Amino acid sequence: MKQVILVASMFAVCVTAQAQKGIPVAVKSAFEKAYPKATAVKWDKEINGDFEANCTNNKVAMSLTYNAKGGLLETETEIMLAEFPSKVTDAIHAKYPTAKITGGDKIVTNKGVTKYEADLTIGQKKIEKLFDAEGNLVN
Repeated sequence: MKQVILVASMFAVCVTAQAQKGIPVAVKSAFEKAYPKATAVKWDKEINGDFEANCTNNKVAMSLTYNAKGGLLETETEIMLAEFPSKVTDAIHAKYPTAKITGGDKIVTNKGVTKYEADLTIGQKKIEKLFDAEGNLVN
């Protein structure tokens, strides 16, 4: 069992290292210029060819998506419950009256569209729901 865990761990490290190496210079440069103090940066290549940096910036968890030329496509920032717009929390309570909001993210696209991803717990079930800034359910 220990050998299986060791091999799996080594594989995960190798895959992560490969993902870190395959990031285009333009993408890394754009990220480092915009977020010079970011820590714990981990890169992933998306299926569609975009690149995602997961990091901590000013003690806040973030995820940033870039195209291969270094253009920022989307910023996802972890937020506290108090940071959700009241229209979003009102919509959540109306649609999911027994849900507890356990956290979430503010998502801003490069076109200026803002959405809110809410982490909800309903009984024993954990779900994520996406809302626009007006409280309309997106998914």
